[in-house]
Amino acid sequence: METARQYLTQLIIDVVSWSEQDMGPADGAESRREHAIAFVRNALLPGATASIRKIARNVALPISHEVADGRSSPNARRDQILVDTVELVCKRHNLQPTRRSGRAESGCSIVATALPKFFTWLRMYSDEQLRKLAELREPPESLEEIRKFVTELRKLPKKLFPEGALSEQRIENIWIARTRS
Repeated sequence: METARQYLTQLIIDVVSWSEQDMGPADGAESRREHAIAFVRNALLPGATASIRKIARNVALPISHEVADGRSSPNARRDQILVDTVELVCKRHNLQPTRRSGRAESGCSIVATALPKFFTWLRMYSDEQLRKLAELREPPESLEEIRKFVTELRKLPKKLFPEGALSEQRIENIWIARTRS
């Protein structure tokens, strides 16, 4: 579950605006790329924490190199992150993506269990850490901008999952649909 929860942090990079133009959610490939590039730029500033640099290297940098794919579904990027998470969990822990029997764990079952835990972690992510993250932007933002940032981050679960955390079956359906697109 920790593998899945760590990979799910990509949802933060994709949805919360990192640009200096106060852009909205990253619903397109170009917008996502701009947010990721801005995040990487901020991670290179003096005073950036090791954890911010790690997120920039492992999450934002790969996004900044993505090619626009013309997806039109508002959930396409969210679903791709879920598919990538299932795949990563399966590879790292030698699991099948879907259950073969009623008892065997699978990549989809792990991600379905990790998703609500990710939401809990996100809610508990300290305001102090978020303030530090917001201050890394050049120029440092006002307290009002920091509050806006924190508010947007806290809305993330409702934006991406308005119906709540997805069930194992819904994640399996997303997994199966990945090959059709």
